Amino acid sequence: METSLKKSKPIIAGKGKHTYTIFPDDKLSLKVNMIMEYIYGGVSINHIREKYGYTKQRFFQILNTYKQYGIEALATKKTGPKKNRIRTERIENLIVRYKFLDSSMSAAVIAQKLRQEGIYISQRSVMRTITEKGLSKKNFTS
Repeated sequence: METSLKKSKPIIAGKGKHTYTIFPDDKLSLKVNMIMEYIYGGVSINHIREKYGYTKQRFFQILNTYKQYGIEALATKKTGPKKNRIRTERIENLIVRYKFLDSSMSAAVIAQKLRQEGIYISQRSVMRTITEKGLSKKNFTS
């Protein structure tokens, strides 16, 4: 017995003793099952769209990704930047250096000094680095 994805109940697929359970929050298994139903089960695109909630275009994107790169490529990947583009290790080291040279130096002064060196960084980014490195006034003793 198969149920719609719109409910929080698990999806049961297969026939007879060959059944398995897929929960709606298991996105990788849902994508794989959707592709297998299309390729090996002969299920129509309209039925897949209705059952899984994908558009026709998105379904074919997933199918092409599977055909080109395999199942691993279907796994949901982390979105957003992969590394910090402003506060690089070099810049963070400079901020720490300035803070050690003068523990009373504020984030605004450090940001200004960095700007004078041609490094454009906001006061907030400097403050974030100071806090993350544990160099704020409450944690810092000279």
